[in-house]
Amino acid sequence: MATKKKPEYAESGQASKPKSDIGKLISDTSAWMKPRFADEKELLDRIAEYQNLCALKPEYPSVENLCLYLGVPIEEMREWRRGEHCSKDVKTAIDYFYTWVLSINNQRANEGKLQIG
Repeated sequence: MATKKKPEYAESGQASKPKSDIGKLISDTSAWMKPRFADEKELLDRIAEYQNLCALKPEYPSVENLCLYLGVPIEEMREWRRGEHCSKDVKTAIDYFYTWVLSINNQRANEGKLQIG
């Protein structure tokens, strides 16, 4: 009787060797997931850390992946962008992050590597 091969799992519970493009996308996105930050200092540190990790991986940054990295839903990020429920320092950091992502995306679009609209 043949035994079934068990699936391989990474530490995060994701398949360590994705079998498809979808599996790879899920695995790559799940790698950004972290528990919610503990305090404002950690939040600001994680934003900078996320930016550095994008450069090291290399992977294009996104607001959604930053949300996963901060452990917050996208709506909370939008509230911070409007200056709600956060300090001025957090709003400034989020505004700067959005500007950074837009700058990268505009450069990619100018190089023909990203379609806008």
